[in-house]
Amino acid sequence: MKANSQPKSILRKKFQFIISLSTFVLILIGFTGFALVTRQSIFKGIMEQVIMDNHVIGEEILRFIQQNVETDDEELIVQTLQTLCNEVMLPNNGFICATEPNGDLVAAPGLIPGEQKNLDVVDFEDQNRHRSFGMEELDPDKQYDGILIFENGTRTNIIASIPIERFNLRLNVHQDYEVVMLRAKNFVKPLYPIGVSTALIIALVGFIMADRIIRRYESKIERQNEIISKRNKDMTDSNKYARYLQSAYLPSRTNMEELIPEFFIFQQPKDIVSGDFFWVSLSGDNLYFAAIDCTGHGVPGSLLSMIAYGLLEQSIYD
Repeated sequence: MKANSQPKSILRKKFQFIISLSTFVLILIGFTGFALVTRQSIFKGIMEQVIMDNHVIGEEILRFIQQNVETDDEELIVQTLQTLCNEVMLPNNGFICATEPNGDLVAAPGLIPGEQKNLDVVDFEDQNRHRSFGMEELDPDKQYDGILIFENGTRTNIIASIPIERFNLRLNVHQDYEVVMLRAKNFVKPLYPIGVSTALIIALVGFIMADRIIRRYESKIERQNEIISKRNKDMTDSNKYARYLQSAYLPSRTNMEELIPEFFIFQQPKDIVSGDFFWVSLSGDNLYFAAIDCTGHGVPGSLLSMIAYGLLEQSIYD
């Protein structure tokens, strides 16, 4: 029993481990997919909010300039914008700047008056028009909301670019794309340990349930094996007893030696007993010998052999 139970236990544990691991991996994959979709949805919502905030901030700055700087002097406007660029701090590493149509900066955080500097933009992906522009392609009378990709590739900003009335300038309100993405990741980050914990708990429950189910089926199989073994034993015992009865009818070795000095017997039934038998009888001066093959195997064949044996005996002595 111990030798058989040990391999069964090993197979059972392997099966449980495979089920638990498969459950864990599938749940983890599903939860990871859910987390990614959730993160993308949160990021999309945050980005829409950031674009709206940029637009509101830009409009408020322009309204402030119109109300407090009543002049058509572009130089004074640029100085005011420069002051605001240095002082206004936006969330998500944001800032404001002002540019000419070709992308040259006229005001930016830390920009020295008279310094020539370009915004170094590679691409402007417009959120509303679903297309990309160069800064020099922007319509001077239209507002643009979207994503600004810088030439050095180290920074990508979410931007609102608003034309400044009466001046050939644009006010640009920036917030860092990567910081916004990080915020979305931070919203989703707590979901990962929850997902792993949930997957582990379900995998553990699956491990325990698999053990119970396997033991239940093993118990059924063992009971069926016991029934089959008992029936097989009963049949074997019956066949052995039938063999004992059949052998009692067959000529004994002593009788054979008296009738036939030199002989050999080879009889190997397929199912302990069979319909094959031999018969020897002496009647007067005549010796009768027969090797009989009755139809059938096992007990049916042995019953026929005993009937045939009786008929042979009857045919000789009658």
